[in-house]
Amino acid sequence: MSTPVTEPTLETEMWVSFVSLLHSYAAACSLNLKEPLRVEEAGTSFAILARDARLEIQFDTGSSAVNWRLHTQYQDPTTGSFKFLSEGTVAIGQTIKDLDQVAIEFVAAVIEQSPSGKGTQ
Repeated sequence: MSTPVTEPTLETEMWVSFVSLLHSYAAACSLNLKEPLRVEEAGTSFAILARDARLEIQFDTGSSAVNWRLHTQYQDPTTGSFKFLSEGTVAIGQTIKDLDQVAIEFVAAVIEQSPSGKGTQ
């Protein structure tokens, strides 16, 4: 007897695409930094690190929400969440954004939070 294969949800597929975008934009930004961004990935968790700044992103497969936390040793953490929409966009509160725009903004936020403001030093 074979085990039924479950179809990934739309939100799960969008998570995979979002992580791919984060990898791509982090790599592209690293080309201009003295110290490249680092990424860590494990299952439904993803992190981007630039010096002392760390952005942690977690996909909750049960609720399909994405929760994030940006922190440095110099500032209190900033947190938030968003949801994937069926149109291939992201809802952050009442604001709708394209998936790639959110990925760009997250990578930029990590770089801006590094001690030099540009991740270089």
